[in-house]
Amino acid sequence: MPSIFHRLRKKLLEENKIKSYLTYAIGEIILIVFGILIALAINNWNQNRILKEKEQFYLEGLKGEFEQSKIKLENLIEVNRLNYEESKKLASFVHNPNKPEEKELSEMLYNAFSFDINYYPNNSLLEELMNSGGLKNISNANLRKYLTAWDSRIQVIHRQENSLREQREKMLDIFRSDNASIKTILDLAGVSTNEMGIKNSSQ
Repeated sequence: MPSIFHRLRKKLLEENKIKSYLTYAIGEIILIVFGILIALAINNWNQNRILKEKEQFYLEGLKGEFEQSKIKLENLIEVNRLNYEESKKLASFVHNPNKPEEKELSEMLYNAFSFDINYYPNNSLLEELMNSGGLKNISNANLRKYLTAWDSRIQVIHRQENSLREQREKMLDIFRSDNASIKTILDLAGVSTNEMGIKNSSQ
């Protein structure tokens, strides 16, 4: 069944009204273009809405990750502060004629060397975004810059931690030798019985 527009075009051509036909044709083209523009605008709006929702999802996820990483960092700062304080006490006895009792020395050694010094932030979502190119969905350019630089900052920290760990291992090697005993340190610090549930050594 012919459409209204088709019948109108046919009638104008039959009546030889070229000018009216051209005006009608131009109007019809304008309507088609206008319809296409509306469809494109709706599609663009929908795409922008999807991108905004995706960005919000990523931002909320990153916020949660960094909040957890901050808690880890605060706990590690406290642990390292205690390590540092105990290490200072140990260093103060190097040239001090008043040496500590073996029990006190063992407690200081345990507190200075037994806790992990490494920082392991939660980076799973950030790594996924960086590997998949998802960072482009973050509209804030400054935030993208900081997120991109985060991994290199952590690598610098890990290199410093590795250097410190090597020094700690050298110190612990002394207590692994035949001239010393880590078990004695654990016994006298109260760790063997209180935390590990094993008996103190007889020697």
